[in-house]
Order: sequence, then structure tokens, then C-alpha cells
Amino acid sequence: MDFIKKHLSFYFAPRLTIIVKVIYFVVFGYFVIFYSYNIILAIKFAWWTIFNTSSLFGLNFLFWSTIFVTSMIVPFIISLYSLVIPHDILNKSWLLNEKIIGFLIYILTVILLLIIFDQLIGVAATKLPTGSIIGNEAVKVLFY
Repeated sequence: MDFIKKHLSFYFAPRLTIIVKVIYFVVFGYFVIFYSYNIILAIKFAWWTIFNTSSLFGLNFLFWSTIFVTSMIVPFIISLYSLVIPHDILNKSWLLNEKIIGFLIYILTVILLLIIFDQLIGVAATKLPTGSIIGNEAVKVLFY
């Protein structure tokens, strides 16, 4: 009897859950594509820093560039991991209410983290020294 129930619930699953799953996958799939360019920018920035006279940049540049590169990479990793987590949450042996609450807390946490890291990118980019060492050359290398 359990075998039949299991297969009937699989084949006759509510359509609303399928729509929600597809929308979730499309949204976070787009986030992965959107933040993949951040990986390219972080690599360009690191490459540019390595092949320029990094000894002249100073300690201030070291700290802010580390924050900048880290906050460029983390949103991509969060977005990529967000495609895996729902499957893990739904396969737990929790009650349905616990799964829903856990999933909602996870979604809110992900959105909050993405907003925080996006703001951190902006702050770190403005704090990077833009003197004669970096100047317009770095902007051309990074964003064009």
C-alpha cells in the first residue's frame, strides 16, 4: 500500500510545487550567471595586482583588495550553493512545517547575504587607493 501511495503522490504531485521549483531554479540560476562575471573581475583584479608593482601599493591596498576580491567571489558561491540546498532541505526527516520554515529562513539569509556582499563590494571599491599607481589603467583593465 505504501508503494502505491508513494508512486501516486509522485505522479500526481501538485502542479503549484512544480511551478515554484522551476521559478526558484530559474531565479537562482540567473544569480549564478549574473555573479559569474564577478569571478572574472576578481581574477582580472588579482592578475593586474600581481603584474604591477604591488610592493608600492601599501598595507591599505592589501586589506581593501582582499575584502574586494573576497566579496566578489562569495556571492557566486552562495548562488551556486543555493541550487543544491533545497533538495537537501526537502529530503530531511523534518516535519512539513519545519521544512517550510527552514527553507524560508534559508531564502531570507541568502538574500540578506547577497545584499550585504553587494554593498561591501561598493565600499571596498571606493576605499581602494586610486592614486597614480592604479589610476585609470586599473579601471580599464577591470571593467572593459
